[in-house]
Amino acid sequence: KYINLNNMKVSVVMASCNPDLKKLGLAINSILNQTFQDYEIIIVDDGSKKPIENCIKSITQDSRIKVLRINNSGLGAALNHGIRFSSGEYIARLDDDDMMVISRLQKQVDFLDKNQDVSCVGTFHYDMIEKKSYKHRKFPTGHNQIVESLINCRFSLAHTTLMFRRTSFDKIGGYRIQRGGQDLDLELQLGSV
Repeated sequence: KYINLNNMKVSVVMASCNPDLKKLGLAINSILNQTFQDYEIIIVDDGSKKPIENCIKSITQDSRIKVLRINNSGLGAALNHGIRFSSGEYIARLDDDDMMVISRLQKQVDFLDKNQDVSCVGTFHYDMIEKKSYKHRKFPTGHNQIVESLINCRFSLAHTTLMFRRTSFDKIGGYRIQRGGQDLDLELQLGSV
């Protein structure tokens, strides 16, 4: 459980282990450039050989960024740790080698604010190849399509694009799988609330 001391609307939670520092910088800057600004960034250093905190400080001194370091435990465990120390009503995910479009947080917050019965929302995502973007694949867009996809153990929402309610995350007890498959399991569990 959490106590919202900072009254942040969104906590962007990222785990990182031995990152490509250029991509990590692009990921962080894509968050800092969002049109929506009521957020904090929690980055969990999941046992990198060289701690990443100083690298992040060289990218930005933004006070909304918190870096937590743990022994290497796997993505699910690292995200649970980061979320435990977050203060947001909504949790947004981003991988350390991905970027957000400038309006992502605003659109997801607006959607969750207007749809109180929805526990989780995701977006399409694109692969960048030589400065050109290509749609990764078509994800389902409706609740029934998403559920059908999950039942067939297919990813219906890209993990790096998720935003979910903190209350829904607490109800399911967080990530149950520490390494590999934690994303699909999280989506299945969020579907139950």
